[in-house]
Amino acid sequence: MRQIMKKAIERLSGLKKFVIIGGIVWRVGAVDAAAPLQVNTWDIDLALSAGIHCMSNIMNPNDRNIPYFECLVLINTPMMRFNPTYSVQNVVGRSLYAILKAADVIGVTPDPGVVSKYRTILLDSYQLERGIPAGPHYLGGSYTDVWTFLAHCGFRGMLGMWQYQGDTTTRQYFDDGLLNLKNYFFDPGFSWQAYQQQFGLVGGGTGGSVAWPGPNVYNLESFFDSKYLVRYHAASGNQLALDMATTFGTFLLTFYFPADGNIAGYDHMYRCMLHMTDLAEIAIATSNSLMMERVRARYDNGVRAVSSPGTGWVPERLSQHSDVGEINNTGEMAETALRLAEWGWTQYYEDAERFTRAHLLPAQLLDISFVNPSPDPPPSDGYARVRERVRGAYGFPAPYGHLSTINPYLNGAFYMDIVGGGIASLAEVKTHCCKHTGEGHFVNLLFNYEDSQIKVIGPYPDDTPVYVTLKTPGDLQVRLPSWVDRAKVSVTIDGMGAPFSLTPYYLKITAPPIGKRIDVRIMLEMRYTTEVINGRSVRILWKGDSIAAMNQMGTSLPYFPEIPTNADDFQYYE
Repeated sequence: MRQIMKKAIERLSGLKKFVIIGGIVWRVGAVDAAAPLQVNTWDIDLALSAGIHCMSNIMNPNDRNIPYFECLVLINTPMMRFNPTYSVQNVVGRSLYAILKAADVIGVTPDPGVVSKYRTILLDSYQLERGIPAGPHYLGGSYTDVWTFLAHCGFRGMLGMWQYQGDTTTRQYFDDGLLNLKNYFFDPGFSWQAYQQQFGLVGGGTGGSVAWPGPNVYNLESFFDSKYLVRYHAASGNQLALDMATTFGTFLLTFYFPADGNIAGYDHMYRCMLHMTDLAEIAIATSNSLMMERVRARYDNGVRAVSSPGTGWVPERLSQHSDVGEINNTGEMAETALRLAEWGWTQYYEDAERFTRAHLLPAQLLDISFVNPSPDPPPSDGYARVRERVRGAYGFPAPYGHLSTINPYLNGAFYMDIVGGGIASLAEVKTHCCKHTGEGHFVNLLFNYEDSQIKVIGPYPDDTPVYVTLKTPGDLQVRLPSWVDRAKVSVTIDGMGAPFSLTPYYLKITAPPIGKRIDVRIMLEMRYTTEVINGRSVRILWKGDSIAAMNQMGTSLPYFPEIPTNADDFQYYE
């Protein structure tokens, strides 16, 4: 694997007042910092491949290949554990969808054996009733536990199997599930008790028979991640999926999306972020401008007020007042930015790219050097080759590293449902890098990208030009981030200067030649920002939309080099 980050601090021979960080010479005082991990800030394909690796290796061969849920990497003997609520009902559908989507966008064939194992568990989980996946309460147990708030996870897996594999059985399961859930959770008078009676279920559940949409119907509010209903409608044409998503969107709009974007009432921020991306996708699918304005208000006012607007880090729980995040939250933040840009507010592409480079990519567990090796032989499969198997995982990162230094919890925990969520979001980012319309070719995100009409090599990490080669005719437009000095932008084709024009957000080249490399030189600007996170100032040195250095805040597992004391002067080191 290509080394993504240079050595953290490398002193120049004989020059005591200088250090080199990220290819920059610093005039500094003393440096007191931890060596950063090797992290990825630019290669989406690498991240997706690593995520596929992780999700393909977390199954327990001694219990029907059911995946583990929790992985603990900082204890003396790293381990993976089964969870009765989440291993089947949550991890299976998320992982199957993420594997299939990631493989599709990077153009590889997923391991058919892995897909088959996940598919088998997914279908088995619907044998108790068809609508919400069930799971075992203990290792080796039968599938007995149903949790309404996890229904969307099974739908993710079934969507993936239909969209990317053309699997008619999983499509039928999806269709049947929609009918059952509509009857008992969306129609007037819906109730959990009615659903229990229909399928002979026993136990808990919430919600009585009430007039829809009652203002405190929590089991409906927590029920769906409706963007997967929208995507299923797009993939299958099932109108009921879109109708249910629209009904849910109306419910959210009425009770959870005030005009000022206030997020009062939320604590677990993943729920807040899911609602935001749900409403954004429903708004686009139904051309609902009021919905999209409310999404924008939450994004700009509610979420930004409690998150890191530069990196896209979002806390895991507001009540903890901690730097502990959850990568799913950043993934949903990036996906919402993409939807806002798709709606026509093009400036949000910059957020999506910056969040991806500054946090969504670096927070992946690629450097496993700090994780203890597993015992040989292991006492059970959950202790076997843990660090190797979970390479590519995601967990609960702080903005500056794997471990929070303010009110920490979940130290060293990487949850497998979060892997599926983070990888699915990264794959979504990849699909938005370029688009092709009647107006020509648009390069929206400056990542490496190739399809049948275009090939793009981005300027990261080495500050090269953006290299674009067109395979089909049409005008070319390349988005220019706000930090670009437009006076210094240039375009060459075959070494010769080429004419271009500038629009508010793009550089436009009219009818460029096919098959010739177009070099767009933008130069990655170096700049500082400072954010206040949980009452502490965090200073960041940016190189374009990626991070060159960042205050480590005392963490032992930082992503980036520390900004040395008195390091106000810097220059490039060639």
